[in-house]
Amino acid sequence: MQFMTIVTCVLTLSCLSLLSACFRSNHSHTSNQISTPSEFPSFLWASRTIQVCFVNPEVASSYLVPIKNTVVREYARIGFDLSKGWSTCTAQELDELPNSPLIRIRFSTDAPAPFGGSTAVGAIYGKLSDITLRADPKTHINPFCHKEPETCLKNWALHEVGHSFGLEHNHQHPLAKVGEEYPYQLPISISRTDHAFQSVNYLGTYDPLSIMSYSTAQNYTELLPVDIRTLEALYRYPTVLLQGQSAEENGRYVSQLQLNISSLRYPDAIDYEVEKPNFYRYKVVPRDESCDLDTGYSPPIPIAKPIDEDLLAVFPKGTQVKICVVGVGPKFTQPFTSHTNLFWVIGKDPSKNYDYQGLIHLDQCSGALIRFEGSEPKDPALALTNGHCIGLSPGQVLRNQATELYVYPLDSKGKSRYFQGDDALQVKEILYATLGVTDIAILKLNATYQDLAKLKFFTLAKEGANKGSSIDVLSSLYAEGFSCQVDHIAERLQEGEASFLYPMRYSQECKLFPGTSGSPLIDKRSGKIVGINATGNDGGERCTKQNPCEIESDGKTTFQRGFGYALQTALIYDCLNTKGEIDTNLSLCRLPEK
Repeated sequence: MQFMTIVTCVLTLSCLSLLSACFRSNHSHTSNQISTPSEFPSFLWASRTIQVCFVNPEVASSYLVPIKNTVVREYARIGFDLSKGWSTCTAQELDELPNSPLIRIRFSTDAPAPFGGSTAVGAIYGKLSDITLRADPKTHINPFCHKEPETCLKNWALHEVGHSFGLEHNHQHPLAKVGEEYPYQLPISISRTDHAFQSVNYLGTYDPLSIMSYSTAQNYTELLPVDIRTLEALYRYPTVLLQGQSAEENGRYVSQLQLNISSLRYPDAIDYEVEKPNFYRYKVVPRDESCDLDTGYSPPIPIAKPIDEDLLAVFPKGTQVKICVVGVGPKFTQPFTSHTNLFWVIGKDPSKNYDYQGLIHLDQCSGALIRFEGSEPKDPALALTNGHCIGLSPGQVLRNQATELYVYPLDSKGKSRYFQGDDALQVKEILYATLGVTDIAILKLNATYQDLAKLKFFTLAKEGANKGSSIDVLSSLYAEGFSCQVDHIAERLQEGEASFLYPMRYSQECKLFPGTSGSPLIDKRSGKIVGINATGNDGGERCTKQNPCEIESDGKTTFQRGFGYALQTALIYDCLNTKGEIDTNLSLCRLPEK
């Protein structure tokens, strides 16, 4: 499922599987050339053709070709030619100051268990980069790497080459939640003063699904959309620097937009020439519109004068908007449009009004504590998440499966003690889980409702949602909430090999993202759970993996990029026997047996 899981896990979703991503990189700079908010980074590579060599290829010989093929293929998408070399480094290439742009890759045979790779950008930014990769992924702390060592090495290589080209860790973006509020809190320090994000938007948006993020799974062997957009902004397009409080976060809720315009950078100019424009023009448009140069721009404004726009006077609340900036400088007569990825949401942040009690933090997914109507205090307590969140494949069913999974309840503000190990609730067994007909995992806790009387449990509604129902979608992973309506209920949803009954399509206000898998849908009227967040169409394709389509009883098929879906939970009641157990032999039950 494209939504909403970030990692493919074994049934034991432990902290260890997360730490593998956490220690993928420990990248460092060995130069004093640190960019500030008033200048563009000086570490960009002046050449798009870069030689690559191996310092000690003999210790990882079986992985050399897969690493090369992956890196060459993916970075060619941004216009880099990394096809040269890929043999043992020559004496000249091992010199401190090579004659031509060079990436050196060495393999470590004695790295600590959590280590995947590191990057040291050399003494000359944009000319030399040293990458270290773990030689044997099977000794890594992540069990996934024991089964798929080649996949992990390809993933680590893409991540470290990204550092070489100027990408910082995406989880260090100001929008990322750090410390207690950040679910991927690491046993290493994370600085929010990273020079790449000091009140400047030129290194892309925050997106937890990035090859540069510690929260992204190591089964990805391709650059993800945010990585491509960021590299394009750095290397392909003229860029206008935006500064000010409004530029510190992506997705910021604002009613007034205040920004200063700084330098213009021209990627095609020698040495990435930077200049101050004399004037600029701008317009604010909905996020999905293009920044065409024909209409809608303001009259020329002196560069010293900031943008000060009352957005509520132009757009309704909840609209996502971006800014298009055109500057004209003293050396360049033609206009250059900014390609910033920054966007804002009009109005006040509604997430501040949500109560997150009753939600649980799982590794890489969301979930909720639940009870059935009629549950007794001495009954085993239950929790609910997606089947794909515990690693199920399409058509797979689990029943009464023992597990070592733990879940962590959230407080009203959305905080948990996940990494401290406190307040953990042990899951005794997976009562029932499937990735067919629906996408659910019902977890039986090693405690009763009476034992957990201080915790909030959501009641699972017997009646399903209707078209037009007002709902809240609550994500425990990011402690975020979304309010919208059920826009449409289809007969069936097809996503690759997976097929689901009666999917609920969200109205456009609910724009969910990876990591919100398993989030419960709360009916605003009853306060009960009526569905579970499941998937969405990411690329606009028809009925493929990560691109689900709606299929009606008459065969009509509907699909559109950006459509998000939840699945009905009322189906579960048709399969409950008098003992509160899942019985797929009941006459009305539509859940699969196996």
